[in-house]
Amino acid sequence: MEICLVIFLIGLVCSVIKVLWEFVVGHWHSVVVLLVLAIGAVVVIAMIPEIKKAQEAKKRRAELAKIEERRLLDAKEEELARIKEKQELLHRAEEKRQSELRKIREREDKIRTFAMNESPVLWQAYQELGGSIEIQTRKVADLKQDLIDFGRSPDDDQGFKRNVTILEEMNTTHETIRKKLEDAYLAYRAFEALPERGKEKAQGCIKEAEDVLANYRRLIQPGEENKNK
Repeated sequence: MEICLVIFLIGLVCSVIKVLWEFVVGHWHSVVVLLVLAIGAVVVIAMIPEIKKAQEAKKRRAELAKIEERRLLDAKEEELARIKEKQELLHRAEEKRQSELRKIREREDKIRTFAMNESPVLWQAYQELGGSIEIQTRKVADLKQDLIDFGRSPDDDQGFKRNVTILEEMNTTHETIRKKLEDAYLAYRAFEALPERGKEKAQGCIKEAEDVLANYRRLIQPGEENKNK
């Protein structure tokens, strides 16, 4: 029984193979087309993951490009904002500087007008002293450089020390006279309702400034005379 079944199956297989072979021989064009289509379908199916991967990579690159473009735009906007802020700070700083200069000029005009009315000689001496300070400052700097160029120590040179002392006396006197002039002007302004009292105090401050100037001249003149000999 089993042998018969095996023989039957073998015969069935052979019959199927024969039918298929006859079909292939009789319709080989169709078979070739079917095989090509089948191979093509297999190839396409096999390529689908790679195509999806390539599309995802392209999409990712596009997203990264947009992110980088946004980053560059943000960086540019931040830089422009920093430049604008810096310009605004510079503008405000310049406005503040100009405002301070105006205040200084206004104070100088007030002091000059007041001093010219109350003691023009003192104001002239104050102005001349300011010019002398500039000259003396250059002299001290030049002398210091000369001593250094000749290998000398300025701190050990008596002439240099004397010039520095003169410059310090000049600066101190100049600042003191200025302070006394300001005190005199403010006293005059504070007591405008009591002119006599205000004028008396103002004149007292001016007298103190004149005394400071006279004392300075007494201290400096001997040194200047020795310098000219």
